[in-house]
Amino acid sequence: MKRIYRRLPGRGISFLVRESLWEGPDHLLHVTSSGYTEDYKRLYFCDVQAMTVTRTDAYWIWIFVFGMPLLTLLFPLLFVKDAGGRVALAVFSGLFGFALLVHALRGPTCKFRVCTPAQDLTAGQVTRVGAARRLMARVGPKILQVQAQIQAPPSAPPSERAPPA
Repeated sequence: MKRIYRRLPGRGISFLVRESLWEGPDHLLHVTSSGYTEDYKRLYFCDVQAMTVTRTDAYWIWIFVFGMPLLTLLFPLLFVKDAGGRVALAVFSGLFGFALLVHALRGPTCKFRVCTPAQDLTAGQVTRVGAARRLMARVGPKILQVQAQIQAPPSAPPSERAPPA
């Protein structure tokens, strides 16, 4: 059986809610799952007015959250003489260092929105600029192709229009 939906980049898990974005033949499908229920929103390519990516400060906040404990644990490592204490400090600083490295390599954080005439949908699963760029590179050309096929209704020449009353 051929699948008509393909999962798009990004993964969003917040407190008790999972979000995913899927690409259909002529639309995007936004799925929000909370365990018991699933909510589906369909965004047709012909209705998409804009896809926006806005950088957020969460990247720098997490750099601080991981960096401060790392520095706090590395500084005493210079002065501790006990082997057990040095190992404990090294292990914990290594954990914070690894978390900091992974976070830094994933890149800047962002908020990704898809705007249509009916709604502005914030796709919570796309939280990194790289994932947003991959998503736009994959879906953007299809949206432009669909919208290029839509023709505006021809307007009547000025001589055939009714005069203003």
